[in-house]
Amino acid sequence: MSSPDIPSLLYSVIDRIGREKIRAEVRSELGSSRRYIEEIIAACIAQAGNLDDKSTVSLCEALLHFMLTSSGLPSERKVSVGGKQLDIIIPSLRLLKKSHAKSIVIQLAGNIEEADQKIAQASILQPEHQNIWLVSAKGLTKEVKNYCVTKGQGFDYSTILLDIDDFLRDNNVRSLPFLHG
Repeated sequence: MSSPDIPSLLYSVIDRIGREKIRAEVRSELGSSRRYIEEIIAACIAQAGNLDDKSTVSLCEALLHFMLTSSGLPSERKVSVGGKQLDIIIPSLRLLKKSHAKSIVIQLAGNIEEADQKIAQASILQPEHQNIWLVSAKGLTKEVKNYCVTKGQGFDYSTILLDIDDFLRDNNVRSLPFLHG
């Protein structure tokens, strides 16, 4: 069986729910992101029949990009610095270079080898390991905060936007004027 076209699958589910509805609700009440993340992932998995770990991580990445944009939370995606690839930086590379304590690096990995490699890359630019987060299908590491789709393993992926928002609040990072009320 060939792997599904993840972006098409994801956006067909998002469009069925209502792209503007999701954006409006998530922007006005970030807590709704948890419900939408759970609903969208469940619908994608049901529609695809099943997803391997690599496809699940691709789904998580595309969904996280959509939800970050929808929420207005500040982020930079697919950043390359000194030959090191970072999947997502919260809130920006500029702030990461200025203050490690006020920045998160989110890496996505389908297996333990990829996780180890991406954590090592992120560690060069983000020495504070508590501010390196990993997204995976299943729990892969306890070295950094690991968000997983599989329930009961690591941190619940559906809470990632809420945790990003909490981090930004706790560190008094307000990159956009409408954030955090």
